[in-house]
Amino acid sequence: MTTDWEYGDAGKARTEQLGYAEIGSISVAEAALDIDERTITYADALATNTVAIWTIEHAINFGFIRFRTNADADAWVVEMYELRKNDEYLDRIATLTLTGGKQQAGTKFFIDTIVVTNKNFEKTLSVIHSADDAMCRFGGDFAGLDKVIFIASTIQAGATLFIDGTGH
Repeated sequence: MTTDWEYGDAGKARTEQLGYAEIGSISVAEAALDIDERTITYADALATNTVAIWTIEHAINFGFIRFRTNADADAWVVEMYELRKNDEYLDRIATLTLTGGKQQAGTKFFIDTIVVTNKNFEKTLSVIHSADDAMCRFGGDFAGLDKVIFIASTIQAGATLFIDGTGH
């Protein structure tokens, strides 16, 4: 039987630590979802190059997201939506304005700056390590969420945004 935690030597619960996995990639802009479009059925029907959907593993309480792009200074605007368990309707978590940095990930560059606007989330959201040319991460208390949906409303021409997620 697999569990979200196990007992350590001292008899204390230990949270599973997961590695980063690619959630998806976006290369075509899609307008922010209108109120009547905010359903998982609508998001699932979007072209795969316009949306990335992260299905949150049951073990994740606090999630981390990092982004990669084609070049330093690439600019993106990403809309994030949440889907609660056993629901059909999406709610916007936030709008993220992203800028590429100098730290490379193979042939790609990590986003180094994240600016959060339109925050509409009752739990913790944090930008970690921003605006210093190194990998910037975005974290949040995602306990109780089934999915996080990413749509790029503004894209860097000719580029692809890669989205990775992890959590504990």
